[in-house]
Amino acid sequence: MINEQSSKAKYSSWWKRRTRLERWLLLAVTLLIIVVIIILAVKLSAGKTSEVCLSPSCIQTAAEVLQKVDLNIDPCQDFYKFSCANFIKNTALPQYKSSISSFSLVSDTVDEQMRTLLEKPIKETDTRAFVLVKSIYQACMNTTEIEAHSVEDLKRTLRGMGGWPVVEGQRWNERGFDWTHTIYEFMKFGFNSNIFFEFNVSPNVSDSSKDTLTLDQPFIVSFDKIMRRGFNETLVRAYYDYMVKIAKGFGAEEEAAHKEMRDVIELDIAITRITVPSEKRRNSSLEDNPYTIKQLEKEFPYVPWLTYINVMLQPVKIMTYDDYITVTLPQYFKDLEKVIRGTPKRTMANYMFWKVVKGLITYLTDDMRRLQLGFSKVLSGRSERDARWKECILKPKRIYIASGALYVRHFFKKEAKNTMLEIVNNIQEQFREVLQTVDWMDEITRKHALEKAKAMSAHIAYPDELLDDKKIDEYYANLTVNPLKYLESMMNVTLFTQRVFYERLDNPSSKDDWRNHAHATVTNAFYDQSENSIEFPASILQGVFFDNSRPHYMNYGAIGYIIGHEITHGFDDEGRQFDKDGNLVDWWQPKTKSAFDVKAQCIIDQYSNITVPGINLNLNGINTQGENIADNGGIKQAYLAYKKWVNKHQPERTLPGLPYTPEQMFWISAGNTWCDVERREELQINIMDRYHSPNYYRINVPLMNSEYFAKDFNCPVGSPMNPVHKCLIW
Repeated sequence: MINEQSSKAKYSSWWKRRTRLERWLLLAVTLLIIVVIIILAVKLSAGKTSEVCLSPSCIQTAAEVLQKVDLNIDPCQDFYKFSCANFIKNTALPQYKSSISSFSLVSDTVDEQMRTLLEKPIKETDTRAFVLVKSIYQACMNTTEIEAHSVEDLKRTLRGMGGWPVVEGQRWNERGFDWTHTIYEFMKFGFNSNIFFEFNVSPNVSDSSKDTLTLDQPFIVSFDKIMRRGFNETLVRAYYDYMVKIAKGFGAEEEAAHKEMRDVIELDIAITRITVPSEKRRNSSLEDNPYTIKQLEKEFPYVPWLTYINVMLQPVKIMTYDDYITVTLPQYFKDLEKVIRGTPKRTMANYMFWKVVKGLITYLTDDMRRLQLGFSKVLSGRSERDARWKECILKPKRIYIASGALYVRHFFKKEAKNTMLEIVNNIQEQFREVLQTVDWMDEITRKHALEKAKAMSAHIAYPDELLDDKKIDEYYANLTVNPLKYLESMMNVTLFTQRVFYERLDNPSSKDDWRNHAHATVTNAFYDQSENSIEFPASILQGVFFDNSRPHYMNYGAIGYIIGHEITHGFDDEGRQFDKDGNLVDWWQPKTKSAFDVKAQCIIDQYSNITVPGINLNLNGINTQGENIADNGGIKQAYLAYKKWVNKHQPERTLPGLPYTPEQMFWISAGNTWCDVERREELQINIMDRYHSPNYYRINVPLMNSEYFAKDFNCPVGSPMNPVHKCLIW
């Protein structure tokens, strides 16, 4: 207390000695300092507020991100888990789904939207095309008609084609059977005729301005790698049991069904084993093998090729012995001759009719579809079917131009097209900049690469022709459907689609043909190497992928990653084999080609050395290399394009409740895009047979290879998400 009184007395004495002017000056300076402090505090506070985006869209975006991320996980340890842990934890996988992902959720939204349109009654004012899609939906939903007549109608049709031997029993006429004539019958009805081999109409790889008829090996089953191992595999046995049950469902005797379908599956295994696995089909030059039809009959005489092809093409076109066909895999067709000549007629017929019936189960009764579901449970883990309306939505999508036109007129926001165009242009520009700076490319190859990148065209949302009723109705002028005849209507769709493709053989191929870019309801994106074009349908420009009102870092991390991915496909191990016009041309100098191969091998080895926990399988680095190259290059291009956008404009505000910079949010947006939950059975098939790596690795591995990611999250060198050894091509 003494010291306090002494201090007050000294201060009072000092103040009294000041003049009045000095006192006023001191008070003024003090007040000025206080005012300055208050102003600075207000500005600082205002500045902090302005760094956070509080718009309704930003608040909603932040909430959606928080539903997926787990902020307690270190992003430098496992970024996919950091980005998706809450999504995985809170997503219950219903029994009718084998997986749920961002893609499937957006696709579900599109299906719900289409349902509201297709369930509206047909009106007199509806265009012909819209009547078609509504009629197909109605035919699918008419389960009373399907239950009453579908199986018997199909059995009667099959009997008229000679009959399914296992069902007909002793009534089947072996002497009257000729496998090519049976195929002709299948063609006439729109049934599956691509049983022993496939015909496709596709751009000529040497001259993409023309379409050609291509002869290829058939698709056998989605689990062909397991099928190759033989009958003792669990999945193969389950497939055999499914065959037997379907045969019995069509009227086969128990003993005959078991015996004869065992022969069928052994034939299936034999044909699978002579097909070429997908990882050995990445060199397009090996599959460009033109034959005249005369040469075809000489080389593979077990098929009357001229007759076969002309039956297939009628009434569109007649070919001669001098016309050319491209044979992708000549060795397969040599091996197939031995299989066909060594197989009894009854087994051949059983095999062919099984392939047809298998593809038609979805159009039949509930009992038949339950048998299909039983096998699906073993294959994918799915033990329930989708709601009937959900299955029926898929059928109108097969007449994709009409369904796309209906969709975009009601649900697509046109302003999104302009924003998408800007993002696509920015990422394309960024990729061209990368091409100009990569140090392993020689100048001659670089020139060709830049020409190809500049020539790459983009198709966004939908072509304007989808808004033209006259054009669409003209396109479907020759298609008829019956809302009371489901199977018949869908076979008409098949025949119509085939005819459209066959008509392309006599017409010059147009890379800008609007009919090739009208898949508006498909939730996906594409690169077409024969067109050197990228495409982003209207369906994918929503949800987690794109929102015109949210910060750009969210769009660049989501749809931007996908855009970069598709652009990079033009320069992956397969896309790089084609030039700017989509022709198969070797434009790479030997030294640069070798440098590319070394970098591609780094990607192959990196993914091949990953063992998937719980599955005990390694990723197929060869089969997935194209997609992996596109993933690694795509996200880099998107990130650099976003950074360049910020430099031209201004830094964006952060999202409320998320302590991350815009750059960090770019990566989080990318991670959110690939969140998924998948059944073990589905994951196993994906690892063995698909071209894409599982989603977990589509995020973690490209980010592990990114120096920009490591810098933005300050990940220590040697941490799981910042390994010392990295792989990158573009």
